[in-house]
Amino acid sequence: MVIFLSLLLCAALIVLLTTALKTRRIARELQDAVRLNRCMLVNEPSSMLKRLGFDGLIKETNGLIDRYRGYADVESGHPKQLEAMLGSIQEAVIIFNDEHVIEFVNDSAQRLFQRARALKGARLETALRSASLLDFLSAYRGDRSLKQQEVSVERQGEVLWFEVSCAEVRGVSAQDAKVDPVGAA
Repeated sequence: MVIFLSLLLCAALIVLLTTALKTRRIARELQDAVRLNRCMLVNEPSSMLKRLGFDGLIKETNGLIDRYRGYADVESGHPKQLEAMLGSIQEAVIIFNDEHVIEFVNDSAQRLFQRARALKGARLETALRSASLLDFLSAYRGDRSLKQQEVSVERQGEVLWFEVSCAEVRGVSAQDAKVDPVGAA
């Protein structure tokens, strides 16, 4: 009787061990699928997955990965479309966020203001050095009806005059941004 119980216990331990190993392997495959943003292909029979409780988790995770891929595809296309559209404009275009950090500069603005230095990521106050531009932006923030004004910008010791306009743009990045097309007056 003791031998029979020992054999039964050994068989139960073997089943438990193989189930634990399969569970661990499935969890590792699921983790790899999430890390690589690819859907998990199921190698196990669905009855085994149902018994272990993984069938619903795998379906939901695959659905989540598909939704993430869709959002990532849409999101990655927007900056490229925006860059192509604004890059073809002849006037200088600068997009910055509420903290006045420049997020986008088209080629015209780059050539006009900083030939050697990159403007993207710089603070607007540092890149353009214009008290009248900052006054215009402050006035625009307080009164949205103010759309256009002439401002002076200091560049390499000389003062240049520009006609600037401002519009609020939503959804360019995680934060709101402002568009500031600058055309020479």
